[in-house]
Amino acid sequence: VGLKELEPRFYEACSFMGSAPGVREVLLFGHWNAAEPGPDCDYVCHTDVPHVRDLLIGIPGCMEFGDRLRFMDGHTHCNLPQGRHGFMVGGHGMAGVGCGPQVGFALLDSTQSGGLHVLYFEERNETADSFDAILACVRQRGVAGCTTLAQTWLDPPPSNLAPSSSPSYLFSNMMTQLPPFPPPCPPPSNLAQKIREEEEEEEEAFVVGV
Repeated sequence: VGLKELEPRFYEACSFMGSAPGVREVLLFGHWNAAEPGPDCDYVCHTDVPHVRDLLIGIPGCMEFGDRLRFMDGHTHCNLPQGRHGFMVGGHGMAGVGCGPQVGFALLDSTQSGGLHVLYFEERNETADSFDAILACVRQRGVAGCTTLAQTWLDPPPSNLAPSSSPSYLFSNMMTQLPPFPPPCPPPSNLAQKIREEEEEEEEAFVVGV
């Protein structure tokens, strides 16, 4: 499925989010974290989650959320913040590009003041095992009562402060960073342009086939 097929869904989703009462944060979930090198772009190029977020932020209904439009992805076997607006939870024991084996989970809490809070609980990695301690705490206090055992991935300003276009992000595991994937084709400047490019490629393929 390419961007041409997804375009109506993007506009439908943004229209819904923009008109839904009480929506303060929008979180985009998906699998692919980056465009991977390859002979074609049919499945990954420009439909990876960070690219889709960049496209949605230009569509009415989504653009109004600004920094409050965030995403969560996986694929690469790492657990860490991804840029300013994303969170990757793709590690569950297998090493990934730029990080060793990790097992952990994220807690997304929208009930606190200031907006979305994102905490990450690292259960196991190559050098530490916190599984038993986290499990015991969660059983006794519930996961919301065990935040001292977690890393803070997103801690927005208190609600009594004026909203800012650059909320304070506290990335606690910046020691591990993913190297950029070389995209197999250049990122689109906007959704319409990319769809035109796909249509031109389809026409060229048809002519060659004839």
